[in-house]
Amino acid sequence: MQQHEFLLKMHELKDKNYSTEDTVKNVIKEARKATTCPYCAEQQKEIKYEKPTRYVEDSHKLMPADIRDRFERIPDSDTELLGLDATNVRPEWMILTVLPVPPVTTRPSITLENGQRSEDDLNAQACRHHQNKPEISRNREAGAPQLIIEDLWELLQYHVNHIP
Repeated sequence: MQQHEFLLKMHELKDKNYSTEDTVKNVIKEARKATTCPYCAEQQKEIKYEKPTRYVEDSHKLMPADIRDRFERIPDSDTELLGLDATNVRPEWMILTVLPVPPVTTRPSITLENGQRSEDDLNAQACRHHQNKPEISRNREAGAPQLIIEDLWELLQYHVNHIP
């Protein structure tokens, strides 16, 4: 199917009187069949999801920054095909670049039954997150192998995913 025909078919699916959910399902189903990019005609590669947080393309790990870069290139017309209002929601916004941390008053220390003070789970997880981030920077600056950086990144991602 030529690039032009593919894009027309996607927009035809949107124009039919399907529910948004059905439209998105149909668009994704059709898009998975595409073997070339409808914009640049480059061969599409298969991206595999490996639990818990890893995506692999041609035996190369995709980092969150790689995925965000790709999401940023999605045109507004295509975000609408995915059921998103492009003026208020962009796909790249799903990849956090800044982790919001609530103020201490919302994550205070707690007192256990035996009278000992303990940190809230959110505090403990935030501490683990902040301990890993500088380690990534230090290793990058020291010229550590990419494998080490990726492992540290995955550990950081694990801690972020497990913030209560």
